[in-house]
Amino acid sequence: MAGWEGAGIDEAVLIVDADVTGMDWEVLDIVEAALRDLRVEPSDDAAAVLAFDLTGTALSAQYGDIGTCYTGARVTGTMTLTAPDRPAVERWLEGNVPLPFLIMSSSCPSDPEDAPFAPAFQRPFVAALADVWGPGSLPYLARVMYQDLRGDWDVALGIKMEAIDAYRGFGAGSLGTEEVASFLVGVIAAVDQTLNSEADAAVDFRAAARRLLLEYSDTDFGFTAEAMYEWRSWLDDWRSGG
Repeated sequence: MAGWEGAGIDEAVLIVDADVTGMDWEVLDIVEAALRDLRVEPSDDAAAVLAFDLTGTALSAQYGDIGTCYTGARVTGTMTLTAPDRPAVERWLEGNVPLPFLIMSSSCPSDPEDAPFAPAFQRPFVAALADVWGPGSLPYLARVMYQDLRGDWDVALGIKMEAIDAYRGFGAGSLGTEEVASFLVGVIAAVDQTLNSEADAAVDFRAAARRLLLEYSDTDFGFTAEAMYEWRSWLDDWRSGG
């Protein structure tokens, strides 16, 4: 972790320098929402500065009669946090959305600027934010778990897996009961979204979620629609010390 974990920052100037038109706004939307989860207000004149210097590469493939579609993306660059009397913290970001084998004709971005840069950015951003802010990033990680599964499930669930990995990196001893419970509620909600899928990404995510839940629960309720009620009931009891 950064050592100071964003301590003492309640507002920050956001700077996004991206080489693809429109990508800066997509990144700003993601970062601003994350900071507000951390109770950090974006500002034009704050002493702290969170800056991103990003390069985006649109990836394309030929999809038969549909034509050339920019259905993949790669984002690389740096996230740098500076604040008075604190050492600057920089993290390297590298994420990608691979090209899908098949698409619907209605899902063909014909302009490279419309490539999926946002999800390509979000996965490494989750890891970097958690690394810099430490356990203080838990509200954002919990919201990542609640995000609806849209688009490519491999990518969307990969972002959620990143949140689970970041949570594990904090160490159980550094978190209070309420912090743990707030994240586990999100994990259960995320599992609920995958119940009707046997795709590899969904199966892998449920396995990771089960391992995490069983670190706290002595009972494996399984993952069925009925079991979701059991998990939520168990968590309520665990949260209250029952």
